[in-house]
Amino acid sequence: MYFGSITLEVRQMVFYGLVRICLEHPFSNPWLREVSIDLISVYNDTQIVSSQWYSMALLACFMHRKIKKEKNILRS
Repeated sequence: MYFGSITLEVRQMVFYGLVRICLEHPFSNPWLREVSIDLISVYNDTQIVSSQWYSMALLACFMHRKIKKEKNILRS
């Protein structure tokens, strides 16, 4: 199943967001790296991110922000 109604801009934001996350933490989170590699292949093959990978990308972005926020709280 594909989210055909998701605009190209939104797909690109999710795609580049995941790539950025994986570049910031290339060794600390192999799961994110695997997801981004799969997402890149889906994106390149179809130009449409499947609903499964879109959901995983959003989850990864959310978890990244949550972890970053918790680290900031611990530092203060």
